[in-house]
Amino acid sequence: MEERKSKKDRYIGIGFLVFSLVTYFLIIPSQIYVPFRTKGTVLSPAFFPRIILGVLALLSFLLIVNPPPKEAIVFKDEVGSLNFFRVWGIVFLFIVYIFVLIPIFGFLPGSMIFLISLMRYAGIRDWKKIIGVSVGIPMVFFYIFKLWAGIVFPRGVFFG
Repeated sequence: MEERKSKKDRYIGIGFLVFSLVTYFLIIPSQIYVPFRTKGTVLSPAFFPRIILGVLALLSFLLIVNPPPKEAIVFKDEVGSLNFFRVWGIVFLFIVYIFVLIPIFGFLPGSMIFLISLMRYAGIRDWKKIIGVSVGIPMVFFYIFKLWAGIVFPRGVFFG
């Protein structure tokens, strides 16, 4: 039984590796237009898809070479013990984030409020961690995508 799961993991890894390589080398060059010269530090449109496919190829290769150990396999009775209402609470928080917080407060303050709510809901009570993560992560994303990639973020009603 365990050998069959190991073979399935290897087949899945081979499938994802082939998909990521075909997409990286054939589909992206033929389907994504990359301007000959980009302005300043603006990244090309193919940059992030290639990063994601590179990570997918690496993880697929690792799945082929070293499938997960027996302890890492999730069985059906473990999945059933997941709290149904807790999952829907997280889905509700994401819906509020997308449709309420971002349109009203914008990306940066909305993301901070969302991360504080999510971390409190997840049971994290250390306010140093909560403030550090909820301020740090949105700021890092904001500066990477705003300054390096030139992406415009939603400002919201209050800050627009």
